[in-house]
This record gives sequence, structure tokens and C-alpha cells, in this order.
Amino acid sequence: MSLSGLKVIMGRIDIATPSSQIAVFIHEDRLHSVFADTAVSKKEIAEGDGLVGVYDKTMDPKLVREELRAAIAEGAS
Repeated sequence: MSLSGLKVIMGRIDIATPSSQIAVFIHEDRLHSVFADTAVSKKEIAEGDGLVGVYDKTMDPKLVREELRAAIAEGAS
């Protein structure tokens, strides 16, 4: 799991394809990003604990960024 800032995670999402998406989780007020298509990631996604969403470059980056910022704000409160 990659503990990263919003800029790095958005960079990963910007190049992720629909067949190789990025899953983003939040723990406390920190975002973690992983490739969504590994066995461990699929298990974590199914469990949903801390899952913010699964993203790729076909999604609107403005909406993705807003969703990630909202998750950070919620995790910090």
C-alpha cells in the first residue's frame, strides 16, 4: 500500500486504465493507494473498510479530486 499525498495519488489515477485501476483507502486522515486488481486489494475492496473508491483515467479528475479531498476532511474530523 502506498501512503501518498493527493498530488501523487492523482498522478497514479491519471495514468491508470480501466483494466488496471487504483483503489484509494483512508486510514485516519491519510490516503493510501494500491492497484485494485491484486488478490489482496480485491479482498480489501470487498471488505470496504476505509475504501474511498476505485479510480482510473476515464473518470473526471475534478470529481475524483473533490471526492478524495472530502475523504481527507472527513478522516481528519
